[in-house]
Amino acid sequence: LRECFNDIRLFNTETFTWSYVRPSGEYLEPRRNHVSFVLGNHFIVHGGINSHGRYLNDIWHFNSSNSKWERTPTENSKVNMEGVAYHTCLPIFSQDVRFYQLFKGPREIKSRAIKNIKEEGIYFFGGRTETGRILNNMRVLKVGKKPLQWVELPTTGTPPRGGYYH
Repeated sequence: LRECFNDIRLFNTETFTWSYVRPSGEYLEPRRNHVSFVLGNHFIVHGGINSHGRYLNDIWHFNSSNSKWERTPTENSKVNMEGVAYHTCLPIFSQDVRFYQLFKGPREIKSRAIKNIKEEGIYFFGGRTETGRILNNMRVLKVGKKPLQWVELPTTGTPPRGGYYH
């Protein structure tokens, strides 16, 4: 068994120093091989493997404004039923992601928008499940209102082989 951690360290880019953040709120299960990303003032974690080798499918967010962890409510879990690890994610929005909020739409900003995005949100691809199945589907986590929505994108053409560790 591998030891996993759930601590948060903050790097100050002005002083080049690390500090330990003492979060409050619910308990985030320690994990490895998960994906994470920043959306507004939230740090989001999805999936991974716990210290006992169990694959996870949960989503948590850390609010940097109040240093609090919370489990993130989602709907349409059919898209996200199995635990997954070694996957990849990328936020794709038509507006600057720095001004997006987890449970609210973006603040009004003036920037060059990306056009022709049919589904805005966090795109997830690939990964491996606990049964060893390698995924090749495209899943999107739509943000902006509670609960967050999972959508599996219908794609055309020959999909790439499933991938993980990428």
